[in-house]
Amino acid sequence: MVDQDHAAAVALSSTNLDPIMGGSLYCNILWAARMFGDWARADQWTRSYQNFCSGSGMELTGSCQLHRSEVLGIRGSLDEALARIQDALARLTSDAPWSMGDANRVLGDILAAIGDDDAALEAYDRAYTLGWCPEPGRAMLLLARGEAEAAYASLERSLIGKTWWTLQRRGILLAHLALVAAHTNRTGQAKALICELSGNPDRWPMPSIRALTNEAQAILALSRQDHETAMRHLHLARQLWSSIEGRVQIVRLRLQISRLQLERGDTRGAMAEVHAAQLLARELGSPRRVADCVALQHDIATWRPAARRQMCG
Repeated sequence: MVDQDHAAAVALSSTNLDPIMGGSLYCNILWAARMFGDWARADQWTRSYQNFCSGSGMELTGSCQLHRSEVLGIRGSLDEALARIQDALARLTSDAPWSMGDANRVLGDILAAIGDDDAALEAYDRAYTLGWCPEPGRAMLLLARGEAEAAYASLERSLIGKTWWTLQRRGILLAHLALVAAHTNRTGQAKALICELSGNPDRWPMPSIRALTNEAQAILALSRQDHETAMRHLHLARQLWSSIEGRVQIVRLRLQISRLQLERGDTRGAMAEVHAAQLLARELGSPRRVADCVALQHDIATWRPAARRQMCG
């Protein structure tokens, strides 16, 4: 990544940069940022590339739209992300047919965030049929649907082999596997994965990976009834996603924090978290998360301490 940034600084400071060379340079940087889960860097470079195309009189290709749609699926508007990935799919058949599988993976991630599970699973299946790995999005959707063992098996399969795809995305895949291992009570494996990722900060310094390992630690803490430690790790995970404006994940974690606060009787804290989550979910354009917020608000409004429920019984 250091070499890429150096190349970009040298090339983009030139007044004679050829559009084809510039496009190739941007594409390589954006690909690396996406594969490593470096969403802040990916957002910076996709915006810069859009300006470069405008200044050069070039139109965004299908690959460019694919890059941007995935960034928007993490940080921006889901409606815009969906429009861009659909445009990418229409263009990629002629621009870069080899990346159709990747585009379907991204489509699945966006549809899952919106709340269209069936369409998301169909997109993930198409990605797999086209020879692409649909993880970690497919596994996270299965986990959310209560199919934790299937999610674990799917992530384990994604790490088999030494293909360039697996090696480039290894950090992202391992971080999600740590989280799912924690959810499926594979405590030893979850701890080992967390140690491997956190013990190599030079290799995996990305906030997204650190956020996922903190969430995994929170799930492990909850399994031993250590709510204080769990809350600390969940807040840290949310702060890490906030540092790169990972809004889809911020909403999800705020809802987790709110539920945990409600379980502990902190109704004011729970309501503050769910209110913040609801505002962000509306900005994102996620009907699923808005509905989750409304349901949780109802639970908070009707919550009563156990002792009081017994008295009223």
